[in-house]
Amino acid sequence: MEINFIYILFLSSICFIISFIGGLVGLVLGVIRLPFILSTGLSVTESVGTNIGVSTLGAITAAIQHIRNKNISFPIFIIMALTGAIGAFYGALLTKNVPINFF
Repeated sequence: MEINFIYILFLSSICFIISFIGGLVGLVLGVIRLPFILSTGLSVTESVGTNIGVSTLGAITAAIQHIRNKNISFPIFIIMALTGAIGAFYGALLTKNVPINFF
C-alpha cells in the first residue's frame, strides 16, 4: 500500500488523539492504535513492533510528567514494572511463532 501525505496526516492525528487520551487516563491504548498501523500494509510482526515502540515512547513521556507531578507510587511501580518487563520480553520473544494469518 502506498501511503500518501493525507493518510500520514490522518494516522498522525489518530496517534496524537490516542496518545493524548492515554496520557490523560494512564493507558497507552495500543490496542486502539494497532488496527491503524496494520492498515498501512505492514506485516503483523512489524505492526506489533511499531505499535510497541510508539506506546513505549508515549508511556515514557507521560511517566516523566507524572513523576514531576508526584503521581507515582514507586513501590508498586517497581514491582509491576519488573514483572511487566519480564512478561513483555517473553511475549515479544514468542511473536515469531504467531501465524501470519492470525489476525
